[in-house]
Amino acid sequence: MLIKLKEHQSDRFGLSCWLDDIPNEANKKKYLGLHYDVWRGKKQLKTKYFIGACWLEENQLALQVEPKIQGLDYLSMFLKCFKHPQVSRHLSDIYAIDFNQAKIALEGDDFEITPLLIVHFLQVVKAIVKKGLKKNYYFVEENLNAKVKGKINLSHTLKHHIFKGQNHKTVCRYPVFGLDCLENRLLKKALRFVQSYLSKSPIETEGKLGQLLSYCLASFELVSDDVDVRRFKSFKNNAFFKEYAQGLKLAKMILKRFSYNLKNTQNTQQTPPFYIDMSLLFEQYVYALLLENNEVKYQVKGGYGVVDFLIEDMIVDTKYKPKYKNKKINRDTIEDIRQLSGYARDEKIIECLGTNGTIAKCLVIYPNKEGDKDNDLSGLWGDGEEIQGFVNFKKIGVRLPVHKPRL
Repeated sequence: MLIKLKEHQSDRFGLSCWLDDIPNEANKKKYLGLHYDVWRGKKQLKTKYFIGACWLEENQLALQVEPKIQGLDYLSMFLKCFKHPQVSRHLSDIYAIDFNQAKIALEGDDFEITPLLIVHFLQVVKAIVKKGLKKNYYFVEENLNAKVKGKINLSHTLKHHIFKGQNHKTVCRYPVFGLDCLENRLLKKALRFVQSYLSKSPIETEGKLGQLLSYCLASFELVSDDVDVRRFKSFKNNAFFKEYAQGLKLAKMILKRFSYNLKNTQNTQQTPPFYIDMSLLFEQYVYALLLENNEVKYQVKGGYGVVDFLIEDMIVDTKYKPKYKNKKINRDTIEDIRQLSGYARDEKIIECLGTNGTIAKCLVIYPNKEGDKDNDLSGLWGDGEEIQGFVNFKKIGVRLPVHKPRL
């Protein structure tokens, strides 16, 4: 049985009878941020900022949580973040996949984790290719004629040569330094799985993933895709090739996603449990937009908290709450205003802004379907809308990408 909810939607199906207590912090993401709420004296479960799918009771009851914004294209948001290296390094924390649980059959063609995983992998491999593939030692086994190199494979030499009277031939195993190492083989194997997936299940994005895939594969022409993933247990990270650690991690996830079988790339009706932290994705998406026109300080630590962004003399905070579109201040938004008011009076924040002790201006950026079409955040304070009842407080809505309606 599959139950579908949206972000910030209360339990209309009696889910509270399935979970005895609020999941602890370690398991909160596993359960898509489910938490208990009390409404009219009744205890009920409520979703939060996570979308995805999870088991409430394995093989019996699954929960699918979709974005509150109809047709939200979170994949395009993810791609936007890759245009700035200082943003892309945070993207691994946005989502997670649990391969240890049974797969879930989901509803809806636009709601699946595989495209996001593939886009992430291709962007990381692109960075690896631009820098150049690393070389490493790997072993080659070869039939040699009248010479010995490395270590003789005695059993193979006896079986295939000596017992057949070919005493001048030996099977030797020796190390070679080159591109065809285990790390590159694993990346090549994952690229082949991506190629198979995209051939039948094209991902609709503004970026041309087919061209990106071809660009990546061209650099792996001299690399084999023959690799036993079970042998690949550890990898020594190199400071110069730091992208490899993330690339290999994503490659393993792609192979697990399709159960190490190339035929499974055409069968994506079922997916492992996963989550996407939409609040964090929105923050990173806005970060990418801000960097296009502004000098931004990110995650600045004050004396009593951490500020999302500092820009000139402003404290800028992202709030993944469409309700900011309303003129009226409610219980939820007033807490945000109190939080930013504290930041504006934090001595360390004021020192970092260099406003000579004056209270900083505060700007809230929130998702708004009627927001600026081009998402040009160059004006910021000048384009912001006053939050009534407060001095030096403004808000500005950002239009998030949505899927185009299918004909």
